[in-house]
Amino acid sequence: MTKSRHHLPLGNIFNRGYRDFFKGNLDNPFPERTMKGKEWQRGFNRGYFDNLKYLTSRSDAKHQ
Repeated sequence: MTKSRHHLPLGNIFNRGYRDFFKGNLDNPFPERTMKGKEWQRGFNRGYFDNLKYLTSRSDAKHQ
């Protein structure tokens, strides 16, 4: 028996949001105002800020 996306532990939902950022999946598959929707968004945002930090550090190193 496989679990549906609505039965995933919150850590897995965070990770899914993080991976979705890098895959370019911009749509939250969960209702926005639910705990799962917020957790997905938190993972997606973490992916964004991690990527921004990475790109900024590469840019800074390039200009030194």
